[in-house]
Amino acid sequence: MMYPDKFPPGSDPEKPLIDKANWRKLGTPDFTTGVPAAIDRILSATQELTGIAPLLQLSAPYSLAADIYGQEPILADVVNEPETVNALLDHLGDVVLGPWMDHFFERFPEGWAQFFAWLQPNITAPQLMDH
Repeated sequence: MMYPDKFPPGSDPEKPLIDKANWRKLGTPDFTTGVPAAIDRILSATQELTGIAPLLQLSAPYSLAADIYGQEPILADVVNEPETVNALLDHLGDVVLGPWMDHFFERFPEGWAQFFAWLQPNITAPQLMDH
């Protein structure tokens, strides 16, 4: 796959948005301002113009983590600190993705949600290979 820059889409790997020291501070988005509010307006306009229930597209937890923590650091932590990765993924689900979906379905009860897992590593446990 070719990218227009030296890295795939996501945060700059040299300046991740979160790291081991601060990821627990990541809070629930404010859905009344900024990008979340703009997404609501776009989804409302789409529904109004098409008559079709909107689709909320979100990164799956691991893909979101790879985007904002960095692909190489998250993969290294999968190997070296799996408990940290589990806690990070739980945090993203509980604090970011879950509340975003709750907000979406409150606004658009007939809507659909779709997760993209484009950065999910293809990892298989060796013991599963025997089955």
